[in-house]
Amino acid sequence: MKINVVCHDLSNNCLGRAHVLARLLARSHDVDIVGRMRGDHVWEPHRSDARSDSAVPIRVLAHGVDLRRALAALDGDLVYAVKPKAGSLGLGLLARARSGIPLIADIDDWEMAFFLENPRWLLRNAVEVWNPNNLYTTWALERMSGRADAITVSTTFLQRRFGGTIIPHARSTGMFPHAAGGDARLRSDLGLGGKNVLLFLGSPRPHKGVGDVIAALDALADPSLAFLVVGPDEQLPERPYLRVIGPQPFSTLPRFLALADVVVLAQRRNRIGAAQLPAKVFDAMAMARPVIATRVSDLPEVLEGCGVIVEPNSIVELAHAIARLMANPEERARLGGRARQRFVEQFSEDVVAPRLASVVDEAMALAGR
Repeated sequence: MKINVVCHDLSNNCLGRAHVLARLLARSHDVDIVGRMRGDHVWEPHRSDARSDSAVPIRVLAHGVDLRRALAALDGDLVYAVKPKAGSLGLGLLARARSGIPLIADIDDWEMAFFLENPRWLLRNAVEVWNPNNLYTTWALERMSGRADAITVSTTFLQRRFGGTIIPHARSTGMFPHAAGGDARLRSDLGLGGKNVLLFLGSPRPHKGVGDVIAALDALADPSLAFLVVGPDEQLPERPYLRVIGPQPFSTLPRFLALADVVVLAQRRNRIGAAQLPAKVFDAMAMARPVIATRVSDLPEVLEGCGVIVEPNSIVELAHAIARLMANPEERARLGGRARQRFVEQFSEDVVAPRLASVVDEAMALAGR
């Protein structure tokens, strides 16, 4: 069966979720990722991977392509729309209404939360009625997600709000080996020689709590610690212990995870953070890296018995957890081993793919296909 995974912006990090779902489906179906690009290039972490012979094919719809041709590009037996956006779920709903093609809607963020947490952005979008992803369209498409033949979500918060089946950000067990050590040359090139490395992977936006990590490290004032951020520099403050190296190809993430003594996910408790589960928690677990995370979203359940959970916005508690783990290699090894086991048993592609296959079967049956 041919499945089109539709992504509303291939130059945005929403491609990451589309790629997760496409990889799971590609085990038993002919799959491609289809969408427009608001930027000039495919999202950087998947840019080089997209050229790999083993990658899921990505079809970029040309700038200015009209609605008729965009619909014609959906040539599969099923459409899987990632995010309630005009260029994904909106397109999928039109295709379903026109031809009866089965449709699955995927929701991995509460999109309205981004407006509600940023009043200035909310007001700007309230007047930008020409923007296809404005406040009104986003609200309407979230409400219309129930018209799809099936829904998948990434967290229990989203499941309570929209229904559907939870499909976590699954990873390949083979891509993330249980590595004990890191690349000595890479460690040296990054100025991490002789340091205990705290790692954050992803975009350090305010709700990710990177500022809280920096505050905790300032309080510790431990010269043996280094904080490595693999992601865009979102105007982070300068610190002697901070290394920001920018986004990296997804295929290279194991090299950076192998450098980490501890991975930190200090998600803040707000509307955005409560709905969102960072995909990077599964990368860390797959690599048997101990994780410090906040009591937000599904992080406590995912890391139960195999991670350290602290209260959000508690600099003191976060600093204490960092200091304790960095001083205790035996505990780090124990937690990392348990995290790897939990990943293999619950969050690997081998485990999640059959769950998604059942969702596809459900959608096809409801559509009478």
